[in-house]
Amino acid sequence: MTTITDKAIVPYEDPKWVPILPTRWVAEYDGEVAGAIDRTPRGKYLATDRRGRKVGSFRTLSEARDRLDEKNSSTTMQRMDQSRLLLIGGLIAFLAAASVAAVGIVSLLTH
Repeated sequence: MTTITDKAIVPYEDPKWVPILPTRWVAEYDGEVAGAIDRTPRGKYLATDRRGRKVGSFRTLSEARDRLDEKNSSTTMQRMDQSRLLLIGGLIAFLAAASVAAVGIVSLLTH
């Protein structure tokens, strides 16, 4: 049985790539936008997900399509695992900064 956390964000099997402009392609799946790729004046390909968030910059259109496919194929659980790692890293950085600030304040008050 497949749960909601096991399903891909977008069921991204064989999206239809629609050329909107000579420098812009949109991935469409079942009438829904699944991402876009723009070619820059320098020849790079910038991929964005279905919400307009940057996925990355790539040398070829096929690399950009592959990465966008990867990004959209991740499950909710995989995204939550990544978020959890970022949260733990942020908490550690915050605690380190707070400790340094506390030591600095104590040293200022005692001198």
